[in-house]
Formats: sequence, structure tokens, C-alpha cells
Amino acid sequence: MRRGDRCSYIDEYGLPTPVPQSPAASAPQTGPSPEPPAPSPPSSDRLDDIELTHIFLTKTYKTLWYREPVPSLWKGVAFEEALKEPALLGGILAISAMHVIATSDRPEKRYQVMALRNQAVALEGFVKLLPRITEETADAAFLLSVLVTHWAFASRSLPAELGIFSTTHDYSAWTFHEARHDKVSEVQDFVDIIRKTQPVRQLVFHGRPWLLGGKLAEMMKIPKSHELPVLPPFVDQALDKLLLRAEQESCVLLPLEKNGRPLLSLKLIYRISMRAEWAEGLMGWITCLPPEFVAQLETGENMAMIMLSYWAVCMSVLDERWWATGWGHALVSEIAIRVGPEWAELADWPVKNYHWLKQGVD
Repeated sequence: MRRGDRCSYIDEYGLPTPVPQSPAASAPQTGPSPEPPAPSPPSSDRLDDIELTHIFLTKTYKTLWYREPVPSLWKGVAFEEALKEPALLGGILAISAMHVIATSDRPEKRYQVMALRNQAVALEGFVKLLPRITEETADAAFLLSVLVTHWAFASRSLPAELGIFSTTHDYSAWTFHEARHDKVSEVQDFVDIIRKTQPVRQLVFHGRPWLLGGKLAEMMKIPKSHELPVLPPFVDQALDKLLLRAEQESCVLLPLEKNGRPLLSLKLIYRISMRAEWAEGLMGWITCLPPEFVAQLETGENMAMIMLSYWAVCMSVLDERWWATGWGHALVSEIAIRVGPEWAELADWPVKNYHWLKQGVD
């Protein structure tokens, strides 16, 4: 609007409806008519919000999820929910500002100010939403949790003060998160992301019946086996070798996969990643990770890090997404260096085959 562009917010939702005057206000006045008050200029924050709304409805929504009709849900249902829930609106405006910052060579400083202001609104509202998830609030809370996950991954490409690692908001019921600005390691950053985004898992488990039967059901879908390609023999064999070692090491993920958490199956995640339209589904692996496995990653246990490395190969298909770029390769490279020599053969496969999925994806 500042630039003279048409605002898609107004195109989509129209202008505000004028408030009807009361009979007293419309009655004829005697004497000289008073001068009408000068209209107040819109505040800078409001103009910023209109600009970020325009960015979201024309650009950012397309980058959050590629499989139709989910992008349309972000532009339609999500924005309608945001008009009712200030925290979700804050999340949408914050992610739009972060999108500009992460994809611009020299973003204007004001976008950083906008992002910080709206991040605070989003997280403060998220803290209040989580303890009282109901059928009425489940959609807004789930959408906000997805935005927080995107923000967490985008932190790698953002100034430190905008990254999720710098936040002190406690939006999980079981952990307080210390703010930090220092770079520890790629694996430790990933562990922090898991801890910061675990409310997504909590929401999916508690709100699943409402989400599956509601307007966001498409976002909850997992593809059926017949919809996915078969793994090439060399990939299937590599995963068989990994899973045999995982069984020998009593990896905590294997029994969970067999008992109702199919998204912990790396074979399924690889097959999902081979379909470009389902690529976001690989993030489901993170939401299913149990606390014991996360703790093993944090202490640098070899088996846990190797499992993460094989999952990170699938991240290659998201390398062109502004919020996910670089993560997969960084994890694979660091883990190959950190694991002990007896794990070298297993750790070498993700390094050598990191780009295979990206080249072979449909």
C-alpha cells in the first residue's frame, strides 16, 4: 500500500464496514456546523502490518507448504483464524517479516523491528493457548505451532536476535528454555529446535480428533503406501544395514515405530521424500521423537546421531525452501566427523549420497 500496490488483504476481505450512526448522531443540528475532526493518520505499526499482510497473502503462504490444497488453506482458513486469534496473526506477520529478511541480500532494518514485535505477540499468545486447547482453539493453535516450527528452522538464516534460540518463552509444560546467542554445534541447535517445537507433538496428540475432522484435515494426511514410490535397491539395502545395527544397539525408535508411530520409519520417510508434493511430511519424524532419543542426541550417543544423519539426507529435498536451507548437509557433515571410528562406514553413506534424493525426486 505504501508502494502504491493493490493490497490483496483488501481484495480478499474487503474494506471495514462503516459503523451505523445512532438516530441522535444523525439528527439535524441547530447553529453553525462544527468542523469535522481531522482524520488520524494510520500508525506506523498499522502500516507495517498491512505491508506484512500483503507479503503473506501474495508470497509467504506459498513457501510454507507445497502440496495442494494446503497453500490455499494458509491463504484462506489460516488467515480467517488469524483475524480471530491475535497470536496467530502475530505469527503470520512475523513469518512474513522473517521471509523478507532471509531472502534479501540487504533487508531494511525495519523488517527486523517488525519481526521482533510480532514474534513477541505470537509467543506470548502461544503460551496462553497451549494449556487450554479446545475444539474452538485447536485450528489456530496448530497453525501457530507450524509457524513456530518454520521459524525454528529459519533461525539458521536469521540474525541471532531473531532466531528462536534467543527466546525465553516457556511454551512447553515440562521444560524452561534458556536464551542463548552462541553457536554450539549443528546437532545441539537441532536438539534445541526439537525442544522448542515439541508443542506441535502435544497439539497433534491432544487435538487430533478435531484436526482430522476439521478444516485443516489436509494438513494431517499421511500418504498411503500405494501412493509412494518403491525405494531403489541401494537405498533399501543401506537402510536395512542401518536398522540391523539399530536393533543390535536397542535403539529406542524401533519399538515405537512398530507400535503406532509409522512416521518414525526411515524407509517411509525416504519414500515420502521421493514425492515432491509430500516433502513436508518428512518433518513428521521430528514430532514423533521420544524424549529419550532427544536426550541421546544431546549427549552425542553414536546410534542416535547416525539415525539423525540418515534422516537428514531427506532434508536435501527442502534445501530450496528459505526456512530449511542448509540444515541437512550441515547435520550430515558434522555427524560424520563426530561419531567414533567403528561407525565410519555407516556415517559415510549419508555423506556420499546426500544429493541422491534431490536428483531423483519426482
